[in-house]
Amino acid sequence: MTIESKLTKLHELRCAEDAIRLRYQEQIDAACAPLQAQIDALMADIQPKIDALQLEKAALIEPIAQAREDEIAETKNEADQLEHEVRADVIAHGATVKVPGLQCVYVKPSWRWNTERLLGLAEELPAILKCGKLGEPNTQIRKA
Repeated sequence: MTIESKLTKLHELRCAEDAIRLRYQEQIDAACAPLQAQIDALMADIQPKIDALQLEKAALIEPIAQAREDEIAETKNEADQLEHEVRADVIAHGATVKVPGLQCVYVKPSWRWNTERLLGLAEELPAILKCGKLGEPNTQIRKA
């Protein structure tokens, strides 16, 4: 079986999953139609009460949720500033620093090569160094 035919078969199988789900959902909806009509009638009676309670709940939650989001934003800003400082400090330090739960990994500078220029200078071995550019050191923040 070719890659193309396998890919076509995979596409057909993925499309079949959706068709199967739709077919069975139609059977479920048909079987439940009488019960759903009763549920809808009950909901019409109590929905206004539910809506009023939901509004009351939202009014209670809103100031708490806003305070939460404000505190999260402050914490995130502080963390972002501190992360910038830690990255700079680790680059200056030149080695990975670990603490329980977190580490800042020092990544050594690496060479970046201009391939076209390198190929053009390949016959002149000393000139090959002119094709490279030493990159900046980098860091990675990882959960330990």
